[in-house]
Amino acid sequence: MVRRAMPEQPQPANLAPEHMKRAIPILKRRIAELEEIDVNTIQEEGRLGSDQDNPLK
Repeated sequence: MVRRAMPEQPQPANLAPEHMKRAIPILKRRIAELEEIDVNTIQEEGRLGSDQDNPLK
């Protein structure tokens, strides 16, 4: 039996306030992209029902 490596524990980012402020618009854009996905078109793990409905292409 093969042993699997234990996943590393997440580490805090320790970001400066300036870095956090610059990241907010990027995160907001990503959230908007994810909200546009119609989860009803997902047929298999990681695949969308049709390329036409795929906002990631």
